[in-house]
Amino acid sequence: MLRLRGLTAVDPLRVPLPHGTEVTTRVDRVVAGRTVRGGALGRVRAVDADGVLVRLVGVGDVRYARDEVVPHKAGQVEFALRRAAAWDALRGHAIIDTVVGSRAWGLFR
Repeated sequence: MLRLRGLTAVDPLRVPLPHGTEVTTRVDRVVAGRTVRGGALGRVRAVDADGVLVRLVGVGDVRYARDEVVPHKAGQVEFALRRAAAWDALRGHAIIDTVVGSRAWGLFR
């Protein structure tokens, strides 16, 4: 958990997790007969309504609920907050919103 004085008002369970964010798992998970302990370090591959897809070294991609992972470093929390604020500020000025590539064809999961 984050224990920095400047970020005490930030709930690490509610911070947006951009693709590529390093996260720490909070729960044990059994994957292919192997137990992955809470505290494992991984990187966010995708975020959707079902949860967060995390790539764990030596294990592969594992799906977690959002409240089962937290950002690994305080700097990533700060960046995620700034990024979310910037996108929210720009959203009202969008003229067109498109979906392209594999997402448009429903191939990206």
